[in-house]
Amino acid sequence: MPAREEIIQTYGRMTPIFLAMEEQGKLEENWVMLRDLQRNPDPLPQPVIDAIIATLGLRCRNAFCFAGHSMGLMFAGATMIDIENLARALALPPVVPEH
Repeated sequence: MPAREEIIQTYGRMTPIFLAMEEQGKLEENWVMLRDLQRNPDPLPQPVIDAIIATLGLRCRNAFCFAGHSMGLMFAGATMIDIENLARALALPPVVPEH
């Protein structure tokens, strides 16, 4: 099943991060990894999932992706400095590129 159809089936709509990935031609190659990350029978601890998704959220036009998952990290005990260091360690751009 194409990524777009599976995302709509899973989430009920295309979320902003997936729309941005689709516009950049990156959706099909990344969807399986993201899907498996969330559906794995032995999932990663929620803070690890939040860290990965918060980091991806830095590339999203909608600030909710980063903010929502950063809050998950904070509830798990991360500080703002921890979250900032995570973003720097993964060498993401300081500004979200225009789409």
